[in-house]
Amino acid sequence: MDIALIKEAQPAKPTGLEPDDLPSFRDIIAVLQRHRKLILVCGITALILGLMYIMFSAPRYTTTISILIDPSQNNALPQQLAGSTSFQESLIIDSQIEVIKSTRLMDKVAKKAGLYDSAETSSKSPLMRLKESIFGAAPADKQALDAGLEQQRRLGRLMSGVTVERVRNTYVIAISFTSGNPQRAAKIANLIAETYLDNELEAQYESSQRASVWLKGRLEGLQKELATTEGAVESYKVDNNIVQTQNYNLISDQQLSELNSSLIIAKA
Repeated sequence: MDIALIKEAQPAKPTGLEPDDLPSFRDIIAVLQRHRKLILVCGITALILGLMYIMFSAPRYTTTISILIDPSQNNALPQQLAGSTSFQESLIIDSQIEVIKSTRLMDKVAKKAGLYDSAETSSKSPLMRLKESIFGAAPADKQALDAGLEQQRRLGRLMSGVTVERVRNTYVIAISFTSGNPQRAAKIANLIAETYLDNELEAQYESSQRASVWLKGRLEGLQKELATTEGAVESYKVDNNIVQTQNYNLISDQQLSELNSSLIIAKA
């Protein structure tokens, strides 16, 4: 088979744009001028939307409460950590921050603020209320479950507005709460600080009560041991005919003293 060369291969030419093909500054200005109305409309629309957002968006208010932590009153760390003072104090303050942010403390705050008061009724949608009015109320366990879920949602919203952090290189903890209502922000922030301080006082009181109960039990045990020991001593005295005089001296000691006195008198 014969193969004929139809055309000789030519070097490939670059496919990029030549400098003369690039748009010039005048071309760009011309395009902008042709679409100036569209650009103006888009700019005015964006400006109006921005102003509407600023006017109608709900403002947010943040209230911050500061609490001073005394690490010396919270020293419950192992003895092997006692040598590192700064590390120990950092652990104590971080622990207190976690206590403040805990679900247990926030649940107490929600109860004090009355956030759970209408949870049972709010958990029912209008359709559910209509259904109950026609077919009767749902079972008690179903209502309790719905109320519990509503309480969890409210607690979650409360905790989402809380910020607790340590003020840099200090023993101060800043508790902040953000809300759309300035009065509510101040109320919740104060309740968090108040609940935390109440918890600390309760913990100290419970600790002192436990120590008091332990000391009382220990004292009763020592009294029983003392009574047992004294009984054994008295039994030993009786078994060995050991009698004490009014001066708490043994009879043999008193007799020896009297004999010594008589001997001294006789020698004189």
